[in-house]
Amino acid sequence: MSNTYLNFAEISTVPFKDLLDWLNIPYQQDNGELKGDGFIINVSKNLFFEPKGQNKGSVINFLSNIKEIDLRTAALEIKTQFQSQAQEQKKELPNLLLEHHKMLEPYGITEEIAKEYEVGIVRQKSIFAGKIAFKVFDENGNHTGYIAYDNKTGNWLFPKNFKRTVYNIHRVKEPFAILVPSTFDVFHLLSIGYPNTVALMAKSMTEEQERQLKAFKHILLLHSEPDNIVIRLSKNLFIQAPQIDKKVSELTEEDIKSLL
Repeated sequence: MSNTYLNFAEISTVPFKDLLDWLNIPYQQDNGELKGDGFIINVSKNLFFEPKGQNKGSVINFLSNIKEIDLRTAALEIKTQFQSQAQEQKKELPNLLLEHHKMLEPYGITEEIAKEYEVGIVRQKSIFAGKIAFKVFDENGNHTGYIAYDNKTGNWLFPKNFKRTVYNIHRVKEPFAILVPSTFDVFHLLSIGYPNTVALMAKSMTEEQERQLKAFKHILLLHSEPDNIVIRLSKNLFIQAPQIDKKVSELTEEDIKSLL
């Protein structure tokens, strides 16, 4: 890692909007500027400054300041997130065999649901071997890849070149949807009677996911940090983001009804 060549000029071309979306930082777009809490970004120049501070510069400087890390570490994070994957050669999607296991049941995933939604433990040789894998589709029902959860470490695995779509969106035909961060939350809400639940598969929302979600007329967002998502979607649809004092996995049918 320490010997990785970093072209700071090239890395600095990553659009600020992509960085803000990845970090889930709220902002307003005003003509050629992005304005957030304590910063203004010139979109055409791809540079930021702080009206009441001393910090300014590129996406590298911004990330360095936000995370309190050195410039090289910030540049490496941006390169890894936005440029390395794009340079990887695309590979044919595998066809994994997904088996139901008792470890799925606490998440509300019965054997019947696992089969219908194509979720299960991977037994074959793969980077997903021994993990809970989810087959992912875009809004048109096209298979786009897999994500996996390691039940032992609590970590999620996203393969290279995986583009986050809105999980379960291809099954929701109503104008209303419940939007949650975690894929597991989809299955909990499904188990209490809300099959029209979709997931970001992360705390942030990508530009592609924003495009897909604009197809809905009404969204109930259950998220601990909703501001960035609400700002971006509220221009096109009615979105509610109530404060909840429970984890989504602990909500009951009555809880959801009270939020609507």
